[in-house]
Amino acid sequence: MFQYGSLKLFAFKIFFGLTLFLLASFTIVSLITYDSIDPGFKSIGNIREQDIKNFFGIFGSKYSSFLIVFIGHYTYIFCIYFLVCGTKYIFGIKHFRFIIKLLTIFLCYFFINTFLDILELDLYEYGLLSKIIIQLYDTIIINYSINNLLDIIIRITIFILSLYLLLISFNIKIRYFKKLN
Repeated sequence: MFQYGSLKLFAFKIFFGLTLFLLASFTIVSLITYDSIDPGFKSIGNIREQDIKNFFGIFGSKYSSFLIVFIGHYTYIFCIYFLVCGTKYIFGIKHFRFIIKLLTIFLCYFFINTFLDILELDLYEYGLLSKIIIQLYDTIIINYSINNLLDIIIRITIFILSLYLLLISFNIKIRYFKKLN
């Protein structure tokens, strides 16, 4: 803990950590207070400023709407990752491969949403990026005439692999789950 290195590295880590932490906090609060009635990416309305239910007002409403439309509810995972990384950088805890882990979480985003498409959840927003990948996957499945059972097995395998990759990205070791028994 508190291993910053030089003064320049100390300033960079504190600034980067605070930026990640504040961005994640802003995003989480904005998403929690998101309301589909508020003006945003999908809705254009003549709603008054005092009628907006988002905690951050019109900016928070448009920001959360943009994230829900393009990324979906998986945005919470990105926020948690940014919150954890920001905290580690602020306190000087060593954190390696930030970009690689972020890209892994982004890849898991597609895989997990492809699996969740089987469940047809009404309250879960997939996001536009994920819907494009799901349609591409479904097109490939139809073109290769893969039956439903094989499709489900492929999706479950990809889902389990994605959960494992998420655990690696968050530095959660499998042995911690063995201790819970």
